[in-house]
Parts: sequence; C-alpha cells; structure tokens
Amino acid sequence: MSEQEIIVSLQRAYAAMSRGDFDTAVEIADPDITVVTPLSTLRGADEFRAWMEPTTIENPSIEPESFEFAGNDVLVRHHARGRGVASGIRIDARFWTIWTFNEAGLATRVVGFRDDEESKARRAAGLSE
Repeated sequence: MSEQEIIVSLQRAYAAMSRGDFDTAVEIADPDITVVTPLSTLRGADEFRAWMEPTTIENPSIEPESFEFAGNDVLVRHHARGRGVASGIRIDARFWTIWTFNEAGLATRVVGFRDDEESKARRAAGLSE
C-alpha cells in the first residue's frame, strides 16, 4: 500500500470510531493485532474492537492531525474530544500513536503515547526528534 492509501485507511478508521461504527473502524486491524496503551496491552482484533467502545466517554471524537512515515510505521498525532459519562467533564487532549502495517495494509501493532511523550514516540517510530 502507498502512504496515501494508508492515510486514507487511517482517516476512515478514525472517522468510523468517532461516529461509533466500531465494526468499520476495526477493519484496519490484522486479526492478530497488538495494541499497547499506557494502561494495558490488547491482543487480537476482537479485544481492539471492544476497547474502542466508550464506557467512560460520551460523544468521543478522535481526529488525526499529522502523519509521518518510517518504513512500515506511521506516527500519528491525534486530537481527542469527548465528555466524561459520570462526571460530565469535557475532555480535550492530544496524543501520539505509532501504527505498524503489514504488506496487506493491515495494522499489526498500535502503540500509544501521551502528548508530552513526543520525543519518546518519535524515537520508537525511528524518526528524528
């Protein structure tokens, strides 16, 4: 897949996730995907799909802001918004994610980083700081 095709695939997945269409969002994932978040490690597309469903945030929106490629890895900066279900507190945050794609254009690994971990995310993706 070309870089442009991967960007389109990622944009489609994020748009689907933001509108609550998790079945479409997970189409980007290899069945054996590994997803590493600051709080947990998920294994497989089924766990990834279940994780996407908001249980603590209502009206989630995740918009990709930038894409940088390093081989099969793509470093994406996101802007996430929503509202806490129990607290009603507005959430407005940015974060980084490295997506690793296979030859078929499916994501095999996703690793998340907080916004203040840009240098760490860039190093992990093999990009210069």
